[in-house]
Order: sequence, then C-alpha cells, then structure tokens
Amino acid sequence: LEVSMSPTTNAEMKEQLKSNFQLDISLLLAVIGLLMVGLVMVTSSSMVVAQHAYGNSFYFIIRQAIFAVIAVFCTVGILCVDTTYWYKKGPLWLILGIILLVAVLIPGIGHVVNGSRRWIDAGPIAIQVSELVKLCAVMYVASYFVRHGDAARHSFLGVIKPICVLGLMGVLLLLEPDFGATVVVFTTAMGMMFMAGVRLRWFYILIILAVVAAAMLVIFSPYRLARLPGFLHPWDN
Repeated sequence: LEVSMSPTTNAEMKEQLKSNFQLDISLLLAVIGLLMVGLVMVTSSSMVVAQHAYGNSFYFIIRQAIFAVIAVFCTVGILCVDTTYWYKKGPLWLILGIILLVAVLIPGIGHVVNGSRRWIDAGPIAIQVSELVKLCAVMYVASYFVRHGDAARHSFLGVIKPICVLGLMGVLLLLEPDFGATVVVFTTAMGMMFMAGVRLRWFYILIILAVVAAAMLVIFSPYRLARLPGFLHPWDN
C-alpha cells in the first residue's frame, strides 16, 4: 500500500499539533515549581531513613526522580492528543474511577496499609487508587460541563447530577477510608463548578451542605477529630 499526503494535509496536521502545544505558561511554571519542591522535600525527609534501610541516602529521591521523568514524557504524549478526545471520554473516566474504587475494597485485590485499604499491588509498585480517582473525577466533571454546561448554568438539577455521581465516589473513598481524598475531589469539583458559571446561590447551597457533611464526618470519627488538637499541638505526639 502506498500512502501519500497532500501539502494541505501536512499543513493541517502541523497546525493541529501547534494548537495542542499552546501552553499556559503560568500553569506550566506552577507545575514545574511543585515538581521541584516535591523533589527537594522528598530528599530532605527521606535521607536518614533511606541510609538506615537501604544504605543509600538517595534511594527515595532516585525513585521519585524516575517517576518524575516518566510523568514528563506522559505529559508530552497527552499534549499530542486533541482536547475533544478527552472530554468525549468523560463517562469512561467515571466508569474507570468507580471500578478502581470497588476493586480496592475487594480482599485479595486491595492491599491494607496502616488500617486503610487504599492500595493495589502492580508488580514492583503499589498504586494508591484514590490518586487515580482524583484524575478520573476531574476529567469527568470537566467533560460534564463541556457537554451539559447550559443545563448546569440554568437548572439546579443540572448541578445535582454530577454531585450525586461524585457522592457515590465519595462513599467508596470513605469505605477505604480516605477522608482526605474525598475532600480534595469535592473541593476541586466545586472550584470547577464556579469556573463553569454555576449560579452563585446554588454554589453557596452546595458549599454549606459540603461543610456540614465534612463536619459531621469529623465529629463522629474519633481519629479524625483527634487530628485537630494534634495539628494545633504537634509536639504532644
């Protein structure tokens, strides 16, 4: 088979690639800054432990740097894909997130660490499911507001639908339990709703409901409540 491409087609492809690589410089610098700070903090907090456990002070920083390099290559690959592809796959991200959350709760698949079933063993590494679910939730919510933005801006039902879906994910996260990831998912989703132009009165109602729900979860969970005085008086423990 002989494949030929006209100059017009080549030009269109180049234009498409160029449009995909139009980066938000401020966001890019923020990501690079967080990446570098993370590398420094991992080094600072792990050198003594790494030397004691592995005889190499830089054991953990080397691992972290390898993952960072892999992440950079993945980022470049993702930038080559048109944005429309990602938002069209929004429901698939949702399904993937729920499957992961259910799978980690199954004995034999989910791995318990310090009393929480948050990990799935994948060969040489252990995957913390909640971290992948954060990505799935963001991709789903972004996709929803692209596809149903008008409904969300003009109907409270259009706002409640993604909240109910995230509520299911939140319940599964709390069963691990992972309260922190639940808060991060809902806080991020609320920020995305605000940027999508949801009416402020609906936004305020959701904020009040979220704060009340979070407070109840903290009050009725002794170990979560104990974190508050632990944060205020860190040297007592």
